[in-house]
Amino acid sequence: MSKNIDEGYCPARLDEIHCEHWWDGDKCHSCKAPAMSIEQQIEQGMLPMPNGISLNNIIKWAAIFLKEYADVLGSHCSNDFDLSRIIPNKEDQYEFVKAYHQWNDDLKEWEEDGSPVYLMDFSIVAFIGHLLQKD
Repeated sequence: MSKNIDEGYCPARLDEIHCEHWWDGDKCHSCKAPAMSIEQQIEQGMLPMPNGISLNNIIKWAAIFLKEYADVLGSHCSNDFDLSRIIPNKEDQYEFVKAYHQWNDDLKEWEEDGSPVYLMDFSIVAFIGHLLQKD
């Protein structure tokens, strides 16, 4: 049983990522809908993209924007951000912050500091931009 939403989304609940629909093999455990990737859903017209813009371009542009905006935030207003607003699960928050510090190459210092589960707003924006960027 996989709860990895990267594998596909349940067509019955596209608007709810944190729902009781999860993958049991190649079907949704709750409604038995077949697993579909975002790309398959776009191809089948379930998630139409505006003006024919590709999902890959949207992701690429979002990554560039986020990385640029992180510099603006870092230069003008650095605030702690309540991660629970975007990541409700505390274990997921910890893993996200840990992954950030691995990417930022300061994991050892973070661990020596007691592994606090918080990040500045510009750090989150920069890291999400990095995660969205395809090499």
